[in-house]
Amino acid sequence: MTPLRARMIREMQLRQFSKRTIESYVDAVLGLARHYHRSPDQLALEVVRAYLHHLLIERKLAQGTCNLRAAAITFL
Repeated sequence: MTPLRARMIREMQLRQFSKRTIESYVDAVLGLARHYHRSPDQLALEVVRAYLHHLLIERKLAQGTCNLRAAAITFL
């Protein structure tokens, strides 16, 4: 587990996020990292916005799914 992921999980636990929310947020951030093959903390805001646009337009994910992923990235 990377230090960034461990820190994110710890912060969510401190805020008493549910286990499922923690899993969803970690998965969302992992998807971003895998898409760009880089750590999410090294990505610029416009790159993240482009990723969210890609999810909505190209992958045609539901708005709720994209909102969850945006919330996870914002939390990070």
